Amino acid sequence: MRPGDKDTVNGLRRLLNEGDPIGVADEVPDAYDCMLAPLRGPLLGVPGLADGIGDIRARTVVRLRRRATAAAG
Repeated sequence: MRPGDKDTVNGLRRLLNEGDPIGVADEVPDAYDCMLAPLRGPLLGVPGLADGIGDIRARTVVRLRRRATAAAG
């Protein structure tokens, strides 16, 4: 494993679980692990990886908040 791989995998896992597109992360913590390799491969070694993951996370949070607000309203 290269330096940063573990942090990248953990960050991607956390991002996927927070987004939880199929609603199972609370019951099955590794439900999205099958998506880690396809996502991780292109991202490793890319300058600004942390910024990219942060941007994806921020956009996901905004989208989920909008959905929750629309559903509540």
